[in-house]
Amino acid sequence: MMDNRLRLAVLRARRTSPSPSEVQELRQFHAAAGRAGRRLVEVRSKDGRSELIMGWLQDNALTPEDPGGPAKPSVGETLVLAACLRACWPDPDEPLYPGGMTTVAEIGVALEPLGVKGTGVTRALNSLRARGFLAADTADDTVRLGPEIALWREADVAALRREYRQLPAAGRPQ
Repeated sequence: MMDNRLRLAVLRARRTSPSPSEVQELRQFHAAAGRAGRRLVEVRSKDGRSELIMGWLQDNALTPEDPGGPAKPSVGETLVLAACLRACWPDPDEPLYPGGMTTVAEIGVALEPLGVKGTGVTRALNSLRARGFLAADTADDTVRLGPEIALWREADVAALRREYRQLPAAGRPQ
């Protein structure tokens, strides 16, 4: 059995971890996360396996306006994430995470009318992968939603469902 401090460090680095099969081990892991000010959230991977991701004890994580919070995303990052959400979530009646897969080319086509092109798309994709909003374990030309998306509040996902048609639609590259 891996030490829970080490397991939390691995989870923080990898962003997801297989759920322990032993109930007692899982309870201890939850307790260790709580002592660190975090909580464990169970999600389903793209292949249906049970995985854990680390969320915050409070309802949502620090915002860019909070002291010590993350950097505020650029307009380009926000637009790229919106296009990725639309492309990787083709049916808003289905769960948002884990979603499907799309390509960098499709995201580029969706964003070209909005003035986000080439290296701007690449930079934003890299930043979103580093922050966990997009999966980092995909091939260079594919895009998949990351585990941070699974931590979004249901109220926020409901708002996305209502405004789904406003998200930039990924087109097919010519």
